[in-house]
Amino acid sequence: MFSSWFKGFFKSRKRAANVNSRTTRPSSRFRPTLEVLEDRRLPTLAFNLVGTQVLLAINTNGSIMDVADTQSALYRGVDIFFRGDPVEHYVIARNGDSPNSPTGGTNSVVFREDSTPPNPVSVVNTSHGNILSARITTTVFGTSSSGLQLERTISFLKTSSVVSVVIRLVNNSDATISQVGFLESGDPDPPKTSSRGSETQNTVTSNGHVVRGNLNIPKSEKPGPIAVAFGSADPRVAVSIEPPIEWYDVFSVINDPQHAPTLADNSINLALNFGDIPAGSFRAGGFGILFAPSGPLADQKFHNQLPYGNVGLVALSSAIQTSTRPIRYTYDPARNVYTGYLTVYNKSSVNIIQDITFVLKNLPAGVRLVNADGTDPQGNPYVRLAANTLLSHSSVRIPIVLRSTSNSFISSSFLKFPLEVLAGPFDPSIV
Repeated sequence: MFSSWFKGFFKSRKRAANVNSRTTRPSSRFRPTLEVLEDRRLPTLAFNLVGTQVLLAINTNGSIMDVADTQSALYRGVDIFFRGDPVEHYVIARNGDSPNSPTGGTNSVVFREDSTPPNPVSVVNTSHGNILSARITTTVFGTSSSGLQLERTISFLKTSSVVSVVIRLVNNSDATISQVGFLESGDPDPPKTSSRGSETQNTVTSNGHVVRGNLNIPKSEKPGPIAVAFGSADPRVAVSIEPPIEWYDVFSVINDPQHAPTLADNSINLALNFGDIPAGSFRAGGFGILFAPSGPLADQKFHNQLPYGNVGLVALSSAIQTSTRPIRYTYDPARNVYTGYLTVYNKSSVNIIQDITFVLKNLPAGVRLVNADGTDPQGNPYVRLAANTLLSHSSVRIPIVLRSTSNSFISSSFLKFPLEVLAGPFDPSIV
């Protein structure tokens, strides 16, 4: 899948509830007294992830915007999504239904700076060492024991200007949840100090896998030109430039993406079409938020990150990693299992901060992987390592436990079974 995909791959200010109508949200300074007294459970700023190039304000609902509208995503000191009326949010929708409304609908939930999600949201600062990260979990539809659970992970290296976002959706209900989609949306703007207006130069590139906004800051003005891009290697991605500065309709981006370049105050949007999620199953996908001094440099950063899984699932090439199978197994007669260790070594100078997944293909007949995390559509078992484990020029080991249902001894033939090593948000439905 990956090789064929890569070959194809490289070939003013308005608030709107829909394209043709206008809605406004009153400033908190002018809300009636009765509204202030109501229990709206408005979120507050959770924390900032502060790197040397990028600062992200992580809201208590997981959006990149604090509730006070004071900051969102800063690059080189410029708040990318701020200017006058800050816009950066994400949406989860089902049943192919997502109204273009900031309040969502029966089948869509909007996570923005002042929204109230239907269930409690856990936001945890998981930063450690040189890796800045946040993990957001909540139940989007239904209850935690019988609904659609969301896990959103935001991470980047302290010195990097590439932010990785991973979305994982788990169906804990007893029935299939149909036509599920995700949307990340933002309105990039030049800073208020710039002589330019709020217009940005918006472009879709990389065969429809990247959408970017160039802030058009003149070189004569500090800090100079800046661009931001949303991009994903995921085959289910759709990107779009939408006329309103706020966009909430997930499935219009999926079904009718707008790719015509604009020089206007527009929103940039990235959607993932997860499709149907059967009961007890999960779907996962990822994308990058890339900050750069220009649009072409943002594209270059996207392509540079492709081989490492930071902008979507990818098979790690032999130029990046060396993986070895166990050279010996320990047999446990009481359990009738053989235990050995897979080892992967990162030969590159890049820290791989994504999940690492080993897929074991064509195991001998009658042999199964006891500690498998699941199987791909072809029935091949896989095991997964958590993110942030494969640093530059280092190795990790992961145990595998094998059992022969025919009670035959496991021979050296296990040295030969094919092994695929993947980095990024693993989703067996697209492997």
